[in-house]
Order: sequence, then C-alpha cells, then structure tokens
Amino acid sequence: MGFLAPVFLVGLLGIALPVWLHRLQTQSSERQLFGSSMLLETTEQRVHVRRKLKYLPLLALRIGLLCLLVLAFAKPFLEDSALTGAVAEAGSHLIAVDTSASMQRDAAIAAALELARDAIDAAPAGAVLQIISAADMITPVTRPSTDPVAQRSALASIVAGPGRLDFGELIATADRLAGDLPRPVTLHLVSDFQQSAMPTRFADLALEQVTTFSAHRVAQAVGANASIEYLRERSGAVEIGLADTGGHAVRLELNGELLTRHDSPSEAVLRIDNIAGVEGDNQLAAHIEGSDGFAPDNARYAVFTRVDRQPVPVISNDTSALPYTYLSAALDAGSESAFRAEPMSASDFDPRVLSRYRFVILDDIGGVDPLLEAALKEWVDAGGALLAFAGRRTAGRVTLPITGHTIAPTQASAGGSFKVGRLDQNHPMLDATDGWFAPDIADALPVEVRSDDEVLVALENDAPLLIESRQGGGKLLLVTAGLENIDNDLPIRPVFVSFLLEAARYLSGTAGVVRDYVAGERLSLPAGGGQVLDPDGVALLSLQDTAAAHSVRLGAPGIYKVLSPGFEYLVAVNSDPRESRFDAVSDAVLANWAALAGGDMRAATGVDATMPPDLIQLWPYALLLLIAFVIGESMLGNLLLAPVSPRQQGAAT
Repeated sequence: MGFLAPVFLVGLLGIALPVWLHRLQTQSSERQLFGSSMLLETTEQRVHVRRKLKYLPLLALRIGLLCLLVLAFAKPFLEDSALTGAVAEAGSHLIAVDTSASMQRDAAIAAALELARDAIDAAPAGAVLQIISAADMITPVTRPSTDPVAQRSALASIVAGPGRLDFGELIATADRLAGDLPRPVTLHLVSDFQQSAMPTRFADLALEQVTTFSAHRVAQAVGANASIEYLRERSGAVEIGLADTGGHAVRLELNGELLTRHDSPSEAVLRIDNIAGVEGDNQLAAHIEGSDGFAPDNARYAVFTRVDRQPVPVISNDTSALPYTYLSAALDAGSESAFRAEPMSASDFDPRVLSRYRFVILDDIGGVDPLLEAALKEWVDAGGALLAFAGRRTAGRVTLPITGHTIAPTQASAGGSFKVGRLDQNHPMLDATDGWFAPDIADALPVEVRSDDEVLVALENDAPLLIESRQGGGKLLLVTAGLENIDNDLPIRPVFVSFLLEAARYLSGTAGVVRDYVAGERLSLPAGGGQVLDPDGVALLSLQDTAAAHSVRLGAPGIYKVLSPGFEYLVAVNSDPRESRFDAVSDAVLANWAALAGGDMRAATGVDATMPPDLIQLWPYALLLLIAFVIGESMLGNLLLAPVSPRQQGAAT
C-alpha cells in the first residue's frame, strides 16, 4: 500500500483536537431543583476540576472522521498483484500499431497485426504488455497486463481508419504511458513508416521514458495508385484532378444523383461545364470505379453554394427615406451577396415574426416605440442579434432604447467633423473591411461606454463609432452615427458596403464557415450549441451534448450536415492527401531514431524501476466511509450532547 500525496498525512496531527475538546468539559450536565436561594449565605468554594475523556463512542467517531478525511486527500492505493511481480529483467513492452489511412493499402493492416503478435510472443515471460492504436488519435487499446493471451486477443479489434498518423505525436504519447510502466520499456512500432508522417523536427522523435525503440516495417510493393487529387466548383464548372485512373471509370454525382461518367479518362483534369445546382448548399462526389488496392483516395467530396439570399428585416419609420435606401442597396451589392433587405415598418411591425430571423437591422434606434422596444429587447436577450444606427430620432434622448446606454449631454461632434482614429482589426467582422479612415463623422452620438462593451471603431477624439454589446444570450452592434448623409458621409463610402455585408455574416453566424475538412479534424460548433449528422444521417452528439459540446470530431470521409440555431450547412470531409504518398522512411533514419531512445530526462525523473503501472486507488472508498461517519457523528452527538431541561430532569427523578 502507498500514498499518491503522502504530505497530507501531516493532517493526522489534527486528532489532538477532538481529544482536547473531550477533556475540556468541566461542567456537569446534572441539575438539582431548589426552591429559593434568597436566604443562603454567600460563600466561596474552590472547585477542583477532574479532567477525563467523556463520550468515548463519540470521540472515536470524530477521530475516525478526521482520519478518513486525511486519507482521502493522501489518496492511498494498492498495487495490482498481477503487475507487482514485473521485474526489471522482463520490463514492459508497448506495441503501437499504425492504423492510419495508408494502412488500408493491400491488406497492410493484416500484416501489421501479425507483426504485433510476433512482438507479443517474443516478449519475455512476466513482461508488462500494452497495445496502442496510432492514427490521428493515439488510443490505448488495452490496459497494462502480464497476460499475453489477452493482449493477442485484443488485436482482433484493431482496424485501419481514415486518419493520419504523426510520429511526433505518437512518441509524445508513448513516452507519457511509459512513465508509469516498469523499467526497462521497449516501444514496438508496427507501421509502413511513411515519410509524410515524420515530424518537422527530427528532435521530436526523442524518447525519454522509453529505453529501447524497435521498428517493425510492414513490407509493401510500391505500384501505381489511382487517385482523385482534388474536386472543386468554379463559376458553374466542376474540375476533377486525377493523378492516375489505372484504366478505371470516373463518375461524378451532384446531390446524390449521377451527373456524368467517363470511361478510362486520359486527361489529368476533367472539366464539366454548366453545373446548375440548387439554391443553397450543393454536394459533389467524384468516384473512381473499381479497386486499385487503396480505397481512401478513390473518392473526393466537395460542397458549393448557390446564392440563396436570406431575407434581412430592416425596420424603418420610412422605407422611402435615405437610410433604408442605403441599407437595401448595400445588402444587395454584388452577385455574391447572400442577403437581401426585407422592408418592415416600425409602426406596423409584428413582433411574432422575429423568431424567423437570425438578425435584424434598425435604421434608427431612436424611432422604436415602447412595444417594439420590449419585443426586440426580449428577442436579443433570448439569443437574437441586432444592428442599430443612431439616427435623427435619437436626438434629445437621455438613454437609448433597447440597449439602455446613457447619452452624454454634450454632442461629441462639437468643434467639427472627425476621422476614424482607431479600430480593432483583430475582430473577425473588421478584418475583411477596408477604408474606415475615409469617412467624415460630425454627428456621432455621445454614448457612454459601459465596462462590458467593446469599442470596435473610435473617432480621433476617442468617441465611439461602433460598439459591440452583449445582452443576455444575444449581441448588439451599435453605430453611433446616422444614415441621413447630412452630418457624415459614411453611407456613401465604399467601406459601408463591405461593413454591412461583414456585419450581416457576423450576426447571422455565417462568417468564417469552413466547408472543407480532413478526416480526423474537429469542427467547431457555434456558441449556442448544435448537432452534426454524419454521411449516413446519424447524429454524432447526444441530446445533452448539443448544448455543451464545443467541437466534434469528423471521422469518415463524406458529406456532413451541421445544424445550429437558425442556420444549417454542409461540409465535405476527405482523407488526408498525405496518406496517399507511400515513400517510406529509410533504414538509416530508423537507425538514428532508435539511437534517440532512453534520453537523459529518463534518468533525471528518478522513477522507481519497479513502479506498478496499474494502481487500485482507495480514496473513493475513504470518501464513502467519511460520509457514513459524518452521519453517525451527527446522530450520536445530538443524542449525547442535547441539553437536559429542568422538566426532563424532574421527570427523571
């Protein structure tokens, strides 16, 4: 038995506290009834206190409670008897099996498993064994044990996947596992040893906890490999890049339907023109028919979008005035715009339609009535997004509607117009915009910035021009200038168009959406949570994880659907093209790699060579007993230490 944190055993000195308290009691709990003390003569009497331990069962419970509390922090453990006998001569053997996509070639994984069995059989009797699956995720397949039969049986569950292996990450993980194994530790790596799996720095292959490195190369004949290098859509045409077809046919599917098929194409690039698609996201899939011994690169997936302009409610008091004209023109600018203005009158606006939209634009925040203000505030607090401009109707207000910002009594524009003095170019919305230093601003509303606000654009006099404010679960962008083109020329500057489009992408959650991934990468989910459906339509997250998860791993190649509040889109996942490069590491490099095993850091750690790799931790049981002792101490204390009333004492006599 041992302790993971023995320093906490010092807490056992606290046992003296309950012992001292149980000897401290000097007053008897017995009381005698007496009629009156008026006629008694006052006298002094020396009281001799006899100090002795009282309530021994309660004292035992309290001492036990303190002991269990100390033990829980000290974390006692027992050594696994199956591993304690592992001696330094037998040591430990980590068997890492390469399960990356390249191991799907010509039954390479079957040959790798056979080599792994040979490594297990060659290990000395009593050696500790553990199997690792190595691809984009380095995963222990078994727990350390001295049972070679169980380890060999576990090999049957290993299959090659679509991920990519990085030898540097494998070495780092293997070294961490080796730190808990009996010395000496031998790492067996069973792999095809692709050159593309080598880290950038050779020093990343240094083994500190591992004593010996043993390479088991899976022999493969290098032949022609038919593969699709890329698949993309450009201006209504699809291009398929082919490395080699090997005489096989190539077919192209659009949204699950066969679009075209080419028998034994000789071109390096197939081009298919006039691809119409549908409004919204479209999925492409190119396949090489037949088998060439390596399937992962015989298919390629892509997603392209036909602009389906999303309606953006622009709430205005006058849709024929300049503010709405500027907003609608900017949203409709360019053939690639994904948004279109939907005019809505502030006086006739129905708040019930807010749930249909991801974000809303107000051309003048000062023009909302109390009913509309309450509806918009509730919608933003619930997760909506709002872009608002401070127009002429905000003049004379003390506070802004919806946001509650205080307006200073003096105008920031006093003394003439100003240029932009600074802006936050690290913000994703402003990173893609240019030309902020051109407009002249003379009517910026003097809004008092709150501590939780973020000023994205400020004028030369340090007055805020663009503020981002968080309200409840939503966000609000406030432009402190109007769109009347009277006291500022912002709406007629080119920056206004790019700003409005980027603000629309940012507030709608479509900014920075990545459509192409490599198998094994993780897809980031929006802040409000979401769900991801794999190519077979199976949800990757449980119902509980849809709100808590920040990302999800994309495993197999194919088309995935991402669902988030108010927004859904498709992403394409393909195998890593580096897995199609079969150039192998030379024997000389492997020899140099083996020389890196057992670095100086291993000796400096001072870890005992017979340290058990598997511990039976006892602190959870100590916590359970601690709870039982707390309940018992409370019940017994109430029973023994409850004060005795005169009535109870009289009844007892």
